[in-house]
Amino acid sequence: HMLWADLDDNPPPLEKLYDILVDMLGGADFEIYTSQSATENCPKSRVLIPLSKPLSGKYFEMVQECLNNALLSKGIPPDRSNQRVGQLCYLPNRGKHYQTKHRRTDKHLDAIEIFGQKMIETRMEAFLSTPKRETSTTRKAELTAPPPSTISTFNQSHSVESILLSAGYDQK
Repeated sequence: HMLWADLDDNPPPLEKLYDILVDMLGGADFEIYTSQSATENCPKSRVLIPLSKPLSGKYFEMVQECLNNALLSKGIPPDRSNQRVGQLCYLPNRGKHYQTKHRRTDKHLDAIEIFGQKMIETRMEAFLSTPKRETSTTRKAELTAPPPSTISTFNQSHSVESILLSAGYDQK
């Protein structure tokens, strides 16, 4: 339901970040707040961006990557750990230098509209840079060879000693 950014490495002042986000997000709403370790000279901050429609995990990862790339293109290096679906995002915890800035117009971000084209371009680049499969006769022979038996695969993966020890065998 939300995108977010964690800006700890050389973050801009909140006023500048606000202007960048208004432009980058097409006027969509967001919240910015400084984290507990923020200082006047280094306003470490987080950004929360409500979405107009929830995203599946797959799309969330891609859109988060696009958001991070867009921030980086503006000279703002994000913490990319937020590209993992299960990454926690901590809400405000006031430190000595606490600031907040927000845009609240009831316009939630349509992530696919804003980042959809970039998602397509990124996936296409990844696809085109994937090495082509070998088509040599040796590779074809490997692919058509009969698979090893289940028993030989098991025997290659497990030693008799490990099986006995896992079954409680007392070695003296």
